[in-house]
Amino acid sequence: MLKFAVVVAPLAALALWGGSYMLDCFHVLEAPGVPIQFSFRTHAGELTVFADSYSIAAGMGSVHIWKPRVVDKSGKILAQLDSLEATGLSFLRGSDQIIRVRGRNLTGTLTRLKNGRFDLQDFLPQTTSSSSSFPYNVEIDRSRVDVIDLNGSKPWTRTVSAGQIKVVGLGQDWVASGTASVPDVGSIETRIQSVKDEGLLISGSTQSLELASVFSHIKETPDAERIRQLSQATCSSVVVRGPFRIFVPKGMDPNIETSVDATAKDLHFEKFAANRASFVGIVNTHGMTGSAEVTDGESLASFNGSVVWNGPVQAAGDVTASAPDSQSVPKWASTFLPKGSSFRNGAFHGWFSTKLPGQFHVSGDVEALSATTSNQRFDDLKVGIDVENDHVVLQVKRAMCANGPISGILTIDGKQKTIQGYATGQNLDLQDIGAQFGYRQVNGKASVAALFGGNLSHPDIQFETHGQGVATPIKDHTFSLGDFEAVGSYAHGALNLNQAYFNTAYGLIVAQGSFGNSGSLGLDVTGRGIRIAEYDPRLSGAANLRAKVTGSFKNPIAAGRIEASDLAYQSNSIQAAVANFKVDRKHAEITGLEAVRGTASVSGQGRVEFSSGRLSGTLAASDIQIADWFGDDFVGAVDLPNIVLSGKISNPIAIGRLQGTSLVTKSVKLDNLGANVRLDGDQIAILDMQVVGAGGALSGTGNYNFSRRDGEVSLIATNLDIDRLSLDRFLPRSNQPAVIGGKVSSQAHFSIVAGNLIDVTASGGLTGLAVNKTTFGNGTWQAAWTNHVLTGNMEVGETNKSFRLTDVLYSPDTEALSGALSVTNFEIGDIVDKALPYFPDISFDVRDSLSALHGQFNLACKFDGLASDPMVNVPDLRISGLRYHQEPVGDLVAKLELKDRKWTIDNVSVSNGPALIALKGTIDERGDMHIDASSDNRFDLSKLLKFFNCGPLLKVDRYQVGI
Repeated sequence: MLKFAVVVAPLAALALWGGSYMLDCFHVLEAPGVPIQFSFRTHAGELTVFADSYSIAAGMGSVHIWKPRVVDKSGKILAQLDSLEATGLSFLRGSDQIIRVRGRNLTGTLTRLKNGRFDLQDFLPQTTSSSSSFPYNVEIDRSRVDVIDLNGSKPWTRTVSAGQIKVVGLGQDWVASGTASVPDVGSIETRIQSVKDEGLLISGSTQSLELASVFSHIKETPDAERIRQLSQATCSSVVVRGPFRIFVPKGMDPNIETSVDATAKDLHFEKFAANRASFVGIVNTHGMTGSAEVTDGESLASFNGSVVWNGPVQAAGDVTASAPDSQSVPKWASTFLPKGSSFRNGAFHGWFSTKLPGQFHVSGDVEALSATTSNQRFDDLKVGIDVENDHVVLQVKRAMCANGPISGILTIDGKQKTIQGYATGQNLDLQDIGAQFGYRQVNGKASVAALFGGNLSHPDIQFETHGQGVATPIKDHTFSLGDFEAVGSYAHGALNLNQAYFNTAYGLIVAQGSFGNSGSLGLDVTGRGIRIAEYDPRLSGAANLRAKVTGSFKNPIAAGRIEASDLAYQSNSIQAAVANFKVDRKHAEITGLEAVRGTASVSGQGRVEFSSGRLSGTLAASDIQIADWFGDDFVGAVDLPNIVLSGKISNPIAIGRLQGTSLVTKSVKLDNLGANVRLDGDQIAILDMQVVGAGGALSGTGNYNFSRRDGEVSLIATNLDIDRLSLDRFLPRSNQPAVIGGKVSSQAHFSIVAGNLIDVTASGGLTGLAVNKTTFGNGTWQAAWTNHVLTGNMEVGETNKSFRLTDVLYSPDTEALSGALSVTNFEIGDIVDKALPYFPDISFDVRDSLSALHGQFNLACKFDGLASDPMVNVPDLRISGLRYHQEPVGDLVAKLELKDRKWTIDNVSVSNGPALIALKGTIDERGDMHIDASSDNRFDLSKLLKFFNCGPLLKVDRYQVGI
């Protein structure tokens, strides 16, 4: 009402002064042109009126006053005008005229005292029941009044200015109008009508009135008690627009009706806060109707309805609210959200109403793109709510939970603290469900149906579920849950599993038991026909188990016994195995392990830490058949009496001592074997191997990969019997294999790939080398076996004879053969005897003739081609003291070549015998022969006839024939 008082008070004063008071003073003012001054008494004290000059035209009934001003007894100017003109003051006309007063440039001060009254009120004369009969019209051009309010904690001053103020009336019936402006507040167009004995009718409008500073000042005055609840509100701006109408009946409370468009910024009221609040509607004494909108950050809320307050406060209307997420919800509104909940893109649309205090009704739909409560996420959520006092009905119309659709209805009685309802979910994600219990190692889909009832804080739930899934209780180890079904209940924080079936690819698993309210577990689990390959593809076989699961859901402990049969590890079978086990989230233990495979058996215990994968334990193995690991060329059994396990489960390490006797490897018998071994995953390393066999001793190291069946071995051999080494498989095929004797010492390196010996490099010495009991002497050798090809060099001999093979290459697969041979001072009969078995296609006659030759043999030749059809180049062949069937022939020198099973004789000459003969020609191993012979025409018939067995028929002492 302050803003109306600012306007009305000066108008009222001027109207009264312009009426009776001006007439009473008329006679005093009859002396024009000089300053005037007169005083009069009021209830508040004496006031003095000053004027610089005046002019009275009595005939015209007009008065002109310059610089009139009203001063209180302290000298303070209460009001002042630049000029004042009044007409219609003719005494002759009486009331048959209109008193017109016009003032210019009104300035003044209006002070509101500590008692709440304006000082001007105490200076005005008392209103009488009689009313003046003079009509009047008062106009003030340009006014500026300083309004000072002393009713607050400190003086509050505002300047009110108006362009023109008009007052038209008759006695106590008058109408005042004008447009008042206040800096930083705005302007208001006001019309005030006073009706005698009725009251005041105040109306007007404003385009923009900023009332924040006015409202802030009112809170510091006693007027704040009248708006005690609103006095707690603060804001940075309140802008009001629109028309208003206030009727103040005489002696009664005002009746207000206004159409308001108001906007407040940074509004705070108790716990409520908003960046912006607006209202558009109609407000009257009894209530209001319209639309209110509140914005705080990105949150919006609106109310479209009515509020009645002329009795118990009642409200009803349409309510909408929205927020992009729970973080953007104002703090005051977040208390309505369930504790620990959150959402994204949330909205509410519904109806709100109140009747009696404390009674309300809310109905509508809550929607959200996603929401989370009690660690459970919901997507595309739409929930119908109906809340009436303590009774709540929630209907899930649409929602996705755990990536599956859910629906249901819940009824909550807040007074009785009970809940009833049902819920269903289809194709729910098991990982999301497991996360509610702190268990994320499960994946899959499940459908659930549940009934709710009982106490609101601890409801009883009956449920059925079925689905498919997998679990990963151990890192990198995933197990199928298969098709499962379960029936159970949940009450007082405990989950009871009446029966659960898991029909998996691994086998059938049955479980029953409970999950305690503290997370404790008590489950009995039985498995039948468990296919082990499904857990680890390196294993195969079937197993049965029985276990007791205890501990907690976050830290379960399973203990029991497992029995397995027909096991295999990477194609290595184990007929049966049994063990006791204990598993928790940190480690697994196996005790009492017993396993058999044929004659082999394994026993022991082990432990693995899941976080690090660290493995520990001890094993003992006996009667391990080496043929199972290396193939059928290996015969015998070895023992590992003490194996220490370490490393990681993904790469286990086993260290032990390998022991064996009477082993056979590639036809070589080993009397005794001992070695330290280290098994690292599929890799075995052999350290400090000592072997006694083949008449000598071996030592060495090696490694072998069981999955790839490849490895390397380095050996040092000392004094091995050559005839025990089965070297015939490295020599060309023959129907009369050579018998090789002697001793060999060597260093060798073997490479095995896919179970086959593909690479051997060796070198060493030979002692007493003999072939078919013919001694070749001592010597050295080098050999290599690479990709099924034998290469090497060998030199043996004695003081006066030697035998050299150089650049030898032989492939058993292709029969490719090449190399060079050098023989010095060997008996020709020994060489022929050893060589003929490797030339099976030579004719019997040739073979018989060659076998009858004797003498000291020297040879240099090269050979190439196939072992079954070699090419031989003999550039130099010499036989000294050649004998044929023990008959002297002489000394032979020859140059010849074998190609395509045909010998080409470039030159064969015999001297120092019964004849001088030179031969040239060809000899085909398939039977054809063509020889050209020449002689010096001298024959010793006595010697020559011996070759034809003519001695008994013809005796010739000496006879020479010339040809």
